[in-house]
Amino acid sequence: MKSKTVADLMTTDVVNVREYTAFKDVVFALRSRDVSGMPVVDGAGHVVGVITEADLLPKEAAGGSQSRAANTWHRRRRAGFRRKAAAQTARDAMSTPPITIGPAATAAKAAAILASQGIKRLPVVDADHKLIGVISRKDIVATFARTDAEIRQDVERDVLRRGMWLLPSEIGVEVHDGVVTLSGQAERVAMIGIMTALTTAIPGVVGVVNRVTAEMQDNERR
Repeated sequence: MKSKTVADLMTTDVVNVREYTAFKDVVFALRSRDVSGMPVVDGAGHVVGVITEADLLPKEAAGGSQSRAANTWHRRRRAGFRRKAAAQTARDAMSTPPITIGPAATAAKAAAILASQGIKRLPVVDADHKLIGVISRKDIVATFARTDAEIRQDVERDVLRRGMWLLPSEIGVEVHDGVVTLSGQAERVAMIGIMTALTTAIPGVVGVVNRVTAEMQDNERR
């Protein structure tokens, strides 16, 4: 059974800008595509940074010289703030080094990076670090937008038949709001854990309740 990969979920029609794109053109690109951030690439298409709406804020903040908030931010961010406040190109304002991911990585790995880094999107790069797509929080969350019937079909086909060599008649599968309940009897205890792990990996599964029992312990022999 094949887990969802970044390549399965990523968007390939990616808005991006070159590193020397003018500041205002960056703003227009974000607004015209209705996105809050995008990769920055060099002339060869390599990802060199990411620029978001947050990276553009220092310029406006620095404009209010009487603003206490702006002065506090200036002291805390120092050189980084000054660079972004004076930005005239994407290269000046972007965040670098970029956090990227490869197309063969699992959706679970992408989700872990997005969550741990507190970011909304990841540029997807090939072996040469060239931009080939973007995967976002929205792309990953969309995997849960599957019907219970679709999930049940995948569990019966990919977990029971292909993964465990069992017939659906041997193991009962019920799905309600994405929670899969398995029932019946397996030959050995170890099969129960494997069954749970495989079911958890099915796209759209919210949780697994495994009520399967075993005919014998793993150390027993007939």
